[in-house]
Order: sequence, then structure tokens, then C-alpha cells
Amino acid sequence: MTQPIVWTPEQELIISKQMESTGCSRIAAVRAMRAGTKPAGFNSVKAAKGKVKTAKGEAKERERKYDVNKILALWEKGFSIREIAEKLNPISKVYTHRVLSVRFPKQYEQGQKQRTAARAEAKK
Repeated sequence: MTQPIVWTPEQELIISKQMESTGCSRIAAVRAMRAGTKPAGFNSVKAAKGKVKTAKGEAKERERKYDVNKILALWEKGFSIREIAEKLNPISKVYTHRVLSVRFPKQYEQGQKQRTAARAEAKK
């Protein structure tokens, strides 16, 4: 069994100051004291004095390359994801699917149910 390390009062003071000033754990403060550097995972935001200033202003709407409403309109007309991607070339099938499933989940689910029902009826 290894012997526990006994720190001198000066070393304990350095460790506690390191922990207070940087907000790091004791282990990180000990390692930093031994190496003579800042502790790993040093977060300057924690060490900053006072409140952190946030950006002012409203969030800006991201300008999209493709009109998502066109994608939805084609989906509701019965076009498949592949057909929509081909029609709005050079849009990808992945982007089309993401727009439908994330921005319009209810309409996407309804379209999937209709397609499943149509496939089942075609098999009969």
C-alpha cells in the first residue's frame, strides 16, 4: 500500500488558492502545483470577476438557401423525398428529409401514414 502524501502548510495554501481562483478540483490544483502551470480544464469564465456580458439584440432569422415551404407543398402533393430533391436540384435527399421531419413533423407523419396505407392497399 502506498503512503498518503502529506502536504506542507505552504503547499496546502497554494492548492487552496488555486482551487478558489480557478474553480478547479483538488486533483487538478495539485497537478498544476506540481507542474507549475494552470490546471487542465481551466475555465476562464469561472475565474472572471463579475458577471459575463451577453450579446445584446434579437436573434436573427437564418437565411435559408431553399424555401422550406416549397418542400412542404411538394410533400403534401404526394411527391416522395427523392422526387422533391430531384425537382429542387441541387437540394439533397438528406436535407429534404431533415426539413420535413424537424420543421414539419405532423405533416411528415401524415404523409408517411398515407404512403404506408397506399402500399398496403397496392399489395392486396
